[in-house]
Amino acid sequence: MPQPKRSTAPKRKAPAKRSAPRAGKDPLDRLKGSLDGAEAALKDLRTGASKGTGDLVRDLEKTLKHLRSNARQVGREVSKDLAAAGREATKSSPRKAAARRTAKRPATTTRRKASAGKSK
Repeated sequence: MPQPKRSTAPKRKAPAKRSAPRAGKDPLDRLKGSLDGAEAALKDLRTGASKGTGDLVRDLEKTLKHLRSNARQVGREVSKDLAAAGREATKSSPRKAAARRTAKRPATTTRRKASAGKSK
């Protein structure tokens, strides 16, 4: 038996809004995940590599250690920058006092009297 047609479209959930401090964390989380994957691959390489590649593996370990340290430092700097940008965005500027104006005087207009006759 076929389903009856809907009279309205199904409701879709609105995408979740991100807060400002979270915006910079997703790429850093991906970077940390990649570094973890590289470290796991390096451990596998260390066990399967020959004895002559020990220097290369140590150099890779050292480079990976420096990358991880730099990633932490960049993460801290990004979070500080985002926090400062959030504070600047929410900071309200002081309002200027309205300039005082003198009271308006009623306009005095002089009307010309319309001449009764036309001059040629």
